[in-house]
Amino acid sequence: MRAPFAVRELHCKSAINRVRGMPFDWSINPYRGCRHACIYCYARPTHEYLGLNGGEEFQEVIFAKVNAPEVVRRELAKRSWRGDHVVIGTATDPYQQAESRYRITRGILEAFRDFRNPVSITTKSPMVLRDLDILAPTTMSGIAGCNASTRRSCAERRHTHMPARESGGHERRRQTPRAQRPGSSRPRQAEDYPV
Repeated sequence: MRAPFAVRELHCKSAINRVRGMPFDWSINPYRGCRHACIYCYARPTHEYLGLNGGEEFQEVIFAKVNAPEVVRRELAKRSWRGDHVVIGTATDPYQQAESRYRITRGILEAFRDFRNPVSITTKSPMVLRDLDILAPTTMSGIAGCNASTRRSCAERRHTHMPARESGGHERRRQTPRAQRPGSSRPRQAEDYPV
């Protein structure tokens, strides 16, 4: 049985965050808290800023930044924005369970597609396949990319709150439409990925 969780909606003033000391300069996290419940997660202490603990409450109380797609559009439209690469999901997974209802990550991807701004996603969820209609064309044009890890890489976790459709390793093979098939010179196309 899956542990219960609550989603609290919040409105953010900014969405694209400056990052220091990482191999990227900008990030977006559509959610605070994460249902994957990885015990090694470095983002757990961020819940303490909200008066919650970084243990159980980090995975049981999820904050959804419901206005993030609109905020991202505003930020990308600013004259001061230089079109830098942005990584989605650097602290919490953008395709955790709440995304199936809120579709915040999808809205953010649509903004990056419309502004033709480079973006990549980091996720453990097969829900990323839902957005192949956005990711496939943008990946082929060099705008988007996706980094996915498999459930098997998290096998040592004590708690499993992965979506029921978890495919146990198939995400790695299906992670990006631009990936080459072994022995093939043809890049993968969106139709290579049945959903």
